[in-house]
Amino acid sequence: MKTRIKILVFIGLMMLTTIGYSQTGTVKIITNPSKAIIRLDTTLLKSNVPVQVKPGDYTLKMWSPKRRFYEQKLTVKSDSNIRLMKTLTFEPEYLKYQKALRKYKYKRVTRKYLPIPIFLGLSIYNFKEVSKYSSKVDENYNNAINQQESYNTARFLESIESHKVSYEGYKNAYDENRSKLNRVKFITYSTLAIGTFVSWYLLRNASKLEKPVYQEKTLLSNLEFNYIQSEGSNFVMLTFNF
Repeated sequence: MKTRIKILVFIGLMMLTTIGYSQTGTVKIITNPSKAIIRLDTTLLKSNVPVQVKPGDYTLKMWSPKRRFYEQKLTVKSDSNIRLMKTLTFEPEYLKYQKALRKYKYKRVTRKYLPIPIFLGLSIYNFKEVSKYSSKVDENYNNAINQQESYNTARFLESIESHKVSYEGYKNAYDENRSKLNRVKFITYSTLAIGTFVSWYLLRNASKLEKPVYQEKTLLSNLEFNYIQSEGSNFVMLTFNF
């Protein structure tokens, strides 16, 4: 008789255990980013960590800084195993901020650092051109003087004619290169003047650019109680993790 009672009690306990176990479901939420705040009604969840909850209808909320708030209804049944993966997309305002920030950085860099190298490179090139045409002018001038002297001292008709042709050729080359030299000098000094003014203006403008600011919202938080012992005293600290 006692043995039968023990068996019945054991079976009853097993049935109660089975019934108790069957009255829960498992919920596992995997989020990107992994540190997103997850709430199942008032229950805090961690990403990729399964929890057992009672059957029923729940409101699932997920949020992370700079990300869109996500909310959906979730129905948990007995012995159910719910696994949900969700990537929280960026807030439209944050995407606008990122775009504005890239635009700001581009303007700042181009206005602050780009003009000086460009105008410096043009100036170096122009000064080389000035030096080149100056050398040609001097060379043609000296050759023309030499041919003129040879023409004046020549005794034979053929030599006189040859020195005359050479003189006129060097003189024409001298006039042409001198004209080019004056043109290159004008371009060089104009480039220096314009480059100095434009560089100053853009540097001044770059310093006045306003850097975009993102106003971060707090839509969901983790409220935690932390028990702390320090120097023989006990403290309970209330912390918010956003």
